[in-house]
Amino acid sequence: MGRPRKSKIVAKWAYEAQTDTEVLFSYKGPVNHALIADLSNSLRTLLADNQRIRRKVVSVFIELAQNIIYYSAETSKYNRVDKVGLILFQESPESFWLSMGNMVEEKSIAVLQERHEKINGFDEEGLRRYRLELVENTDNELSKGAGIGLVKVALTSQNPIEMKIETLEENRSFYIITVKFDK
Repeated sequence: MGRPRKSKIVAKWAYEAQTDTEVLFSYKGPVNHALIADLSNSLRTLLADNQRIRRKVVSVFIELAQNIIYYSAETSKYNRVDKVGLILFQESPESFWLSMGNMVEEKSIAVLQERHEKINGFDEEGLRRYRLELVENTDNELSKGAGIGLVKVALTSQNPIEMKIETLEENRSFYIITVKFDK
């Protein structure tokens, strides 16, 4: 039941993402630390001419890819260990866009939505204060630092974080986060 629905969501997401931007690379499959290292190097190469953007994009990429490893509700059918996710890196004339997607358990959605709304509601100083608050209060069982990581993403990109959640199955949804980097 979930598989055909997921395919439609992924196809729609990929198509919409490509309509007004150039796709520099995309990936769907198992995400592990070796892949993160390889794709980080690819990003460094793609952005070799702009050190400021390269630093920001690579930092955010690593943070969001680690979130896939920590939180994806889908594991690789090959080794049942690696988590599965989607990665899309695009360019438009005025910006770069980094999107990551993965399955999440329904119980995580409310926390994710609350954090995104809160993070996007802060200015830079508010984000810094909120980050300190999260560092001091890391008791949340669902958090392996994700709240702190998303604050870091917002501070680094200097843009609001876009989030989309599509319900696919009774207990799972597809979670997409998109970050914009101004050139």
